[in-house]
Amino acid sequence: LLGGREGATINYLLDLSAALALAVAGRAPLLRTSAVYPLAGLAQSAIAVLLLNPFGVIPGRPVTTGAWGDPARIAAVRDIPGVLLVEDSGLLVANGREPIVDDLFLWSRVYAHSKETGAQFLEGQRLLDAVSAATFAAIVSEVDLAQLDAAPAFERQRWHPDLVAAILERYALRPTPGLVDQPLFVYRPQAR
Repeated sequence: LLGGREGATINYLLDLSAALALAVAGRAPLLRTSAVYPLAGLAQSAIAVLLLNPFGVIPGRPVTTGAWGDPARIAAVRDIPGVLLVEDSGLLVANGREPIVDDLFLWSRVYAHSKETGAQFLEGQRLLDAVSAATFAAIVSEVDLAQLDAAPAFERQRWHPDLVAAILERYALRPTPGLVDQPLFVYRPQAR
């Protein structure tokens, strides 16, 4: 049921998995005497590897979980010096860098809520001020922010219109060669 809300990910299944593990652990003494339990566990693991390919062991199937993704994307972010605002903060973490905003979707939702209700969200204005002052060496998006209106709804929700306007006013899109399957859009500060 929780998976149906906006911004939901597969991580919502972690709570259910933990609850099921605790329930099974309570029955462990009974299951230990059965040969079915170890076989079921092994079958479940094999099915998970076949369906999700978390370790990249199935030829011809992309890695869907358990990996950071395309090494070219990681390298593209690694090659940009300075402080970055990156939509996929995992690209920064994979390079040993700390993200300024961990989750732009969450930031955008909280910022939108604060604007609607008049609630105080100091970090929202601080980020907008930093973008307006062009303090980031680059802003890295998974979508062309100038074409955001044509992007899928989940992308539009990640980028609040105020943040997009500030980026497009102070930053210019620079090409990122070599990223075909999952392109990145790198915005660099432009002179006023």
